[in-house]
Amino acid sequence: MSRPHTPSSATGSCFRTDADGNIPLSRDWLGLLTGARRLPLVVLQTRNAYARLVTLAPFPVLTWSPARDLAQTESGDLTLQPSRWRQAYARLAHCSCCGSVGKIQVFDTAGAECLQLCAHPDTEPAAWSRFLEPFAAPLNATLRTAPAGVYYEGIPFDNTDGTSLHDTALLSILLELLSAEEITFSCTLHSSSVTQHRDLTPRRVSCRNGLLCISDGITTLQVTLPAVRHLAVRPRRIDLIGIDGTSLVTLRPAGTLDGACLWSATLQAALARI
Repeated sequence: MSRPHTPSSATGSCFRTDADGNIPLSRDWLGLLTGARRLPLVVLQTRNAYARLVTLAPFPVLTWSPARDLAQTESGDLTLQPSRWRQAYARLAHCSCCGSVGKIQVFDTAGAECLQLCAHPDTEPAAWSRFLEPFAAPLNATLRTAPAGVYYEGIPFDNTDGTSLHDTALLSILLELLSAEEITFSCTLHSSSVTQHRDLTPRRVSCRNGLLCISDGITTLQVTLPAVRHLAVRPRRIDLIGIDGTSLVTLRPAGTLDGACLWSATLQAALARI
């Protein structure tokens, strides 16, 4: 069932929505992601079943390669495979949690949300509405979300090289040491169609009800710890392996000589406390 969205005095726009207030968008991925560059700041979230990587920044410039089915930044911080996406929906509504005036959710062919774009709280509703207007489409198919537990959106992990395995106690110790010295490291979140890489300085680390949160005020990594079976540890790489054996998140030293030295020393100190 669909219904027209009543025009608001703030935007004067009218969108066709589903019964939950979602605005179906066309599958013009190139136009949508290029258009996001017109917004001064966005909150970009990539996710898999058990982890989220969220950052506040202008939406990046992407280079499109149809032959390789890739869209990526020059630095490789963000890599997308739009052919694995099924549908996108938008919202034009104030969020009481973060103050955003709207968001876009992209769902992959399995029905799992893999990418989310939120308006910065300072974005005017009219500006968000103007951004959405060229991509709003008539409601066609109802979104069928994959049942919980059916998909684990990591990438296959090969442990044939004898990588040492540890439980999540090592992660807690490592983060404690990295946070104490505010040592920057790199984190990469994997899903079936999106990979995002960010440098993160763990100024705030918390774990409540099994949800690990690491943040520096601009970038935040969240991981559901009960879903992490073990850590696969190499000298310059740690993979958080999910319950299905895939890599959910990869941690590495920051891409400098000092970053590599600090990472190595901190990792050795953490291993000594196990």
